[in-house]
Amino acid sequence: TTSALDAVEIGCSTCERNQCDGTVGYGGSPDESCETTLDAMIMDGASMRIGAVAGVRRVRDAVAVARRVLEYTQHTMLAGDLATAFAVENGFAEENLGTEDSVRKCE
Repeated sequence: TTSALDAVEIGCSTCERNQCDGTVGYGGSPDESCETTLDAMIMDGASMRIGAVAGVRRVRDAVAVARRVLEYTQHTMLAGDLATAFAVENGFAEENLGTEDSVRKCE
C-alpha cells in the first residue's frame, strides 16, 4: 500500500531526477561557488511533522533525505554539512550534482 507520504516523495523524486523545470534537482541553480546544492521539505499531514534539508551537497535525492529526517530524527531541519553527513550516514551516495548546463551558467 502506498501512503500519501510515499506519493509525495515519489512525485518530488521524479521531478528531481528528471530536472522537470531547471530549478529542482541536480544541475539546477548553481550557487556563487558554481556548486549545485539542494533543499527539500516533506510533511506528514496526519502527524503534522516536518522533515527538511537545506544546502545538501553531492546528494541527488534531497526529498528522500528530508523524509529520513522526518522519520528517524527529532529534528525538523538539517542544513549544510550536517545534512550532507546525515545523508551519507543513511546510505545516500555522494556524486557531482553539476551538469553541462549548470557549468555554463557559471562561465
